Amino acid sequence: MKNLTEPTHSNENLKVHFKYFAFIAFSTIIFISTERWSSNKDFTTYLSNAATMTSLLLGVVAIFYSFISNDSLSRSLGSISIITNEIASARDEIKYFSKSTENINSSNIENISTTQELSASLKTSLNSLQATLADISIKNSELQSTVLNIPQKLEQLSTKVTDLIEEKEQKEDLQKVALPNKQVNNNLGRTLISRASTSENIFIYAVVLAFNKKDVFRIPDVSKYIQPLNSTYLLGYAEALTNIRLIDVSRSTEGGAHYVINNIDEYIRRNIKNVIEKRIKDLPEGSEDKEKYSNSLHEIEKLFK
Repeated sequence: MKNLTEPTHSNENLKVHFKYFAFIAFSTIIFISTERWSSNKDFTTYLSNAATMTSLLLGVVAIFYSFISNDSLSRSLGSISIITNEIASARDEIKYFSKSTENINSSNIENISTTQELSASLKTSLNSLQATLADISIKNSELQSTVLNIPQKLEQLSTKVTDLIEEKEQKEDLQKVALPNKQVNNNLGRTLISRASTSENIFIYAVVLAFNKKDVFRIPDVSKYIQPLNSTYLLGYAEALTNIRLIDVSRSTEGGAHYVINNIDEYIRRNIKNVIEKRIKDLPEGSEDKEKYSNSLHEIEKLFK
């Protein structure tokens, strides 16, 4: 350890002695220079000139330094102005952001309120839907029970229809035997067409046309043009006309609600169209009923043309 520290102390001593010698040498040079120059009679002039030159040099340096300082200050002021504008812009943005935040908070409050209302409404709707689904389930069970009973109902209906057809055929056979081609008195025919509705009279007129043309009278085809009377009603109405002996019919070989008109009351045959046309004429011009009955009459005549 002793050998390592000795060189370090020696170097430090050398540095200190060097500084001493340098200071002494510098002082000696200045002293000798001063002594030599002071013996010169123009020393003061040289010294004054040197001071003047030094002053001028320092003045020039001061001028350049002032320019540099002013330029630096101008740049600093420009930077400060830019920073000030940026700070003002940032302040405005902060204000806008703050206002936007307030608006968003207000909107969020309204949205939360609306969401709560919608949630309550949705809950009510779900409860209603649940009740509806429960009711549908009940109705579905009832429908399944009804569907299972359909074959039985159809069988019963088929039996009733068969019985009705057979009963009607028997009545027709009896009527043909009891009243062959017999005319009834005109008073009954006159009373019927005067009291019947216009649609019923158009149906009777269709019977007359079928009789005159010796054509098959198909009730389903006729019912298409006589509204609001349907096939079931017209079938019953035809049976009623047969029962009071104003018409005489027999079942067609085509089957179904198709008939052959064997005979019809003479008064009805001669006057039914005039009665219908007079009724249509008496209706108000442009009325819905007038157009409906006119179209029905036209279609029926076209059907048996």
